[in-house]
Amino acid sequence: MSVLDRAAQRQAKGETFALATVVRTVSVTAAKAGAKALINSDGSIEEGWIGGGCARAAVLKAARQCILHGKSRLVSIAPKDLLADLGVAPGEDRAGVFYAKNSCPSQGTMDIFVEPVLPSPRLLILALRRSRWNSRNWRRLWASPSPSRRRPTASTRQCRHHGSHQPVQIGIRYP
Repeated sequence: MSVLDRAAQRQAKGETFALATVVRTVSVTAAKAGAKALINSDGSIEEGWIGGGCARAAVLKAARQCILHGKSRLVSIAPKDLLADLGVAPGEDRAGVFYAKNSCPSQGTMDIFVEPVLPSPRLLILALRRSRWNSRNWRRLWASPSPSRRRPTASTRQCRHHGSHQPVQIGIRYP
């Protein structure tokens, strides 16, 4: 099974993970452009390969941060002298790129794109006042049979039974 097939399975189940893809290599590196790995939320590689120990630690760290913050990252792994030429230090994050030192004898450079795959958010609506509404009424309120039908505003919902507005709190949560 390929990395992308396994990622599709896990995404369909609503599981959290990160997908790392080698997008560029310079000089000699163990992994080549296009190599992929599926990384669990605990930082372990489940499927695929993105290089040896020189690249692995930086990519796994970036994957855990991506999953935690829900944002993609670009990781650039390069020899220390090349990082100095760029004016960055290992561990520095500049302009959306996380720089890490490559201490392998090959002294190659790799750029790896790490993207989090999170479950779809679920909308949670809590009424702030006691109401006679049950879940069927809420579903009916939000059902939109035609695009022309206007939905109520986000801060209040009009009670069709009483005609009054009831304040509600809307939030997003992940399963």
